Amino acid sequence: MSRADAELLEAVLHGTGARRAAAWNELVARYTPKLWAVARAFRFDEATAADLVQTAWLRLIERGEQIRDPEMLGAWLAMIVRNEARKLATRRRVVPVDHDWDREI
Repeated sequence: MSRADAELLEAVLHGTGARRAAAWNELVARYTPKLWAVARAFRFDEATAADLVQTAWLRLIERGEQIRDPEMLGAWLAMIVRNEARKLATRRRVVPVDHDWDREI
């Protein structure tokens, strides 16, 4: 029987040793496929998708105490990936460089 997200989050944030590691491993196994799917939906390459997923896990450690409803952890993590992917996509927009600037001088 799998443990509830609230219980796992509590163990990750406040547990120690093997209890904390087991909770972390269970959350990672539970949600990493979903987070990968969200990241890859933005059509980023594998390395960028991996960075987005890692960012979500980092945010969990940094801001896990701020999660209002721990049972919505999966949605919260997916939102982090989605928001980070949108920011990255916006920053990566490229201006076409096929203009011949020398002709206008």
